[in-house]
Amino acid sequence: MRRYAYLITRPETDPDREGDRRVMSRGVETDPCGQGPRVLAEQLLIRNRIEHSYYDGPRRCEIWPYSEGAPLPRLAPVGAEQYDD
Repeated sequence: MRRYAYLITRPETDPDREGDRRVMSRGVETDPCGQGPRVLAEQLLIRNRIEHSYYDGPRRCEIWPYSEGAPLPRLAPVGAEQYDD
């Protein structure tokens, strides 16, 4: 089973930080059915929308293969796949 690290962000609402993104969630997930990062990202976005129902704006999930023991970065690495909700 492949493991993926992910980062879910939303646009920054502070006008002084326009263009920045605010982190809503990050972590590591296992893809038990081998459906690939796109399906896993869709599931993560759905879960995030439920867990953070106070925010109804756009979200982005960036996802990449995870190497066991690697620290989770604050920003997604170059080459991470991006899926917008």
